[in-house]
Amino acid sequence: MQPDFSDVSFNKDRQRNGAALQAAQGLRLLPVAVVFNMAALVLGFGADASPMIGIAATVLTVAGFAFGAYGTYLCMDGFGWAGYINVLIVASLLIPYVKIITLVVVFAKTVDMMRTAGYRFTLTGKIVRQER
Repeated sequence: MQPDFSDVSFNKDRQRNGAALQAAQGLRLLPVAVVFNMAALVLGFGADASPMIGIAATVLTVAGFAFGAYGTYLCMDGFGWAGYINVLIVASLLIPYVKIITLVVVFAKTVDMMRTAGYRFTLTGKIVRQER
């Protein structure tokens, strides 16, 4: 007896869906990085008032860079970009005001890629498959 595989269909968008799910892993870290960097920026203005505020701003800056660099790396891994572009984008996270813009652009591009693959991202971190 031969098995009948006539009604079996394969996912034609497998590569796009896989890249979107891979980029979604880093997408969870980007809002945290933006919040840390904004808080460090605000605390940095009051760093002259107290040395503890300066230390807190420095810790938030380092944590924001770490979250942003790792999240951006994971997102770009899903994009399939060349290595030198990845290095340039992560290096732009070292420039004080450019890093917030870079994080927002990578976040928007990742969300757009996920929407085209049929997924929806919420700020709580859930990734939901949209019904077509």
